[in-house]
Amino acid sequence: MPLLTSLKPLALPAIICQVALLSLLIVGCDPNNSSQAAVPHPPGANQVLYYPVLQSTTFTLDPALANDADSIRVVDTLFTGLVALDDKLHVHPQLADYWEQSDDGLTWTFHLKPSLLFSDGTPLTSYDVAYSIDRALQPATKSPTALIFLSMIKDADKLLGGQITTLINDSIQTPDDNTIMISTNKPAAYFLEALTYPCSYVVEKKSIDKYGNDKFTNHLGAGGGAGPFVMKGYVPQQSINLVPNPDYYDPQPRLQKLIFSFYKDTYATYQAYQNNQLDFTEVNGALFPTSKLRTDFSRQPVLETVNFALNYATKPFDNIHLRQAFALAIDKDSIVHTVTKGKMIATNHIIPQGMPGYNPNLTGPDGVRETHGDLTKARELFWIGLQEEGWSGISQMPLIKISYPADSKDVENAVISIIDMWHSAFGITAIKNPLSDQDLANGITQSYRNREGLQMWHTVWRADYPDPQDILESQFGLNEPANAFNYGYNQAANVSIQQKVQQLIAQTSADQNAQVRMVNYQMLEQQLVDDVAWVPLWQRTGNYLLKSCVQGLSFNALEIIPPDDWANIYLSAQQPCAHS
Repeated sequence: MPLLTSLKPLALPAIICQVALLSLLIVGCDPNNSSQAAVPHPPGANQVLYYPVLQSTTFTLDPALANDADSIRVVDTLFTGLVALDDKLHVHPQLADYWEQSDDGLTWTFHLKPSLLFSDGTPLTSYDVAYSIDRALQPATKSPTALIFLSMIKDADKLLGGQITTLINDSIQTPDDNTIMISTNKPAAYFLEALTYPCSYVVEKKSIDKYGNDKFTNHLGAGGGAGPFVMKGYVPQQSINLVPNPDYYDPQPRLQKLIFSFYKDTYATYQAYQNNQLDFTEVNGALFPTSKLRTDFSRQPVLETVNFALNYATKPFDNIHLRQAFALAIDKDSIVHTVTKGKMIATNHIIPQGMPGYNPNLTGPDGVRETHGDLTKARELFWIGLQEEGWSGISQMPLIKISYPADSKDVENAVISIIDMWHSAFGITAIKNPLSDQDLANGITQSYRNREGLQMWHTVWRADYPDPQDILESQFGLNEPANAFNYGYNQAANVSIQQKVQQLIAQTSADQNAQVRMVNYQMLEQQLVDDVAWVPLWQRTGNYLLKSCVQGLSFNALEIIPPDDWANIYLSAQQPCAHS
């Protein structure tokens, strides 16, 4: 492929492709549907759902601190925010009844639903919303997520930097009890999606004042949140017992109890499911081949990808043709089949399946559509790259080290396969560089704008909210801390095109026309894939077992249960069911 010298203009096609979000409906969601009316409904006392969470040192019930899937799953039941995502991952009103955006795109005005209450019956007003968002951004809170999801709020950087003491009456205004106005530092079309993350959820100030920032989550039975459930009992790292919140503003949950039980890993949850101690379990590892044959098995693409990052500032990855050659020499289908036993989905995509803006017509580097690569093109591009570098043979090429987490057997096996494929294709010998999680994280951080940084490393990306900005701008944008692979900041021959892509990503993220944004994101993704900004390897799938008695529970590409879904989830008289 000739060296890129220009960027395709961003143009709106005559027909805009509507990209459907994948949502796997396990069972019907409407409990009033006539097709379900014949199913006997057991007494309320039997409406107890048993759900697993994994033991973790990072587990927390504080929305400002929640950053792992299990913490977020429980936090979502106890707290809520201005907006939430529904089953199809569309933004849906929660505490907010409706909202407006100013003509310049910089001010969002939210009008709250009337007569909102915390779970202890205390009125919830716009001041509580303002307090909660400000609290998440306070340096003392040490939120790991607030700067990511709330950074577009005007003066958030000043608050975190200690230059000001609060955003209230600054960029967050509360003209009355039912209205909150938030000013942003730039037009951000994805702002609503970012507000669906837990760090924006509303917490009760008097609970924190009484018990403290670190202890209030131990007293959630006495109030603190406004989600569909309230805490009945909590034994850390053992179990969480929830009951419906009688003051919830939307339809009440149909379950009488929701019990989260802690387990050390998914193998333990699988065994508990087999023993009728749980109604749900994920399926991982060696359990997948047999589990996928079961009638209670379901599968869902998840917005999470495994990739290999190439450091554009280091040789040989500062050469586009060598990047393309190395990418096209990888048979992703073979790796997914042998390493994950078919559990994952081989992919060339940066925007994953299930995300708005997913492009089913995307091609890999140099127009190759297949995920098993193209050895003929790979070898052609390899020798073009060698000539451009002035290398007469592979002996002059720098040794390539692939860095990855030492404790991941699947990733190590994938690295071994890639090394073998490169040796077969080009005759080169790359080497493994297993590192501890901390050393790998430090190495990636130190690679930022560093020619002496890591050459190539394994990375996992998981969506925080369903908008392509979450991946394209946060990973490849100008001056983004996550851009440790130095896209747009290197001495490659086409660096000016990379920088143009970064400018267009920023422009697209501010565009208020959602359809135009998605089409333009697709074009930008194709440019990034052609340039081998990443080497996507596979997309994770959620693989689940669900008891036949559980009705109304649906899974989506973010593996979340929207708060209002609990009004549709119940247990039928079908068996088996946990503790039946």
